[in-house]
Amino acid sequence: MDPETLHLAQEILGTATERETVDVALDMIAFRRELLDGARALSGIEIDSLR
Repeated sequence: MDPETLHLAQEILGTATERETVDVALDMIAFRRELLDGARALSGIEIDSLR
């Protein structure tokens, strides 16, 4: 791992340790996948406007 990139990620994420930084970053990647999967599942579904 590039130490400079890890340090930058740690600053951005506000994490206390390198391990926490990696854990949070991996959680964010997994969450991004969940969001994309959800968006794909909803694509093409017509949603009525709120009344």
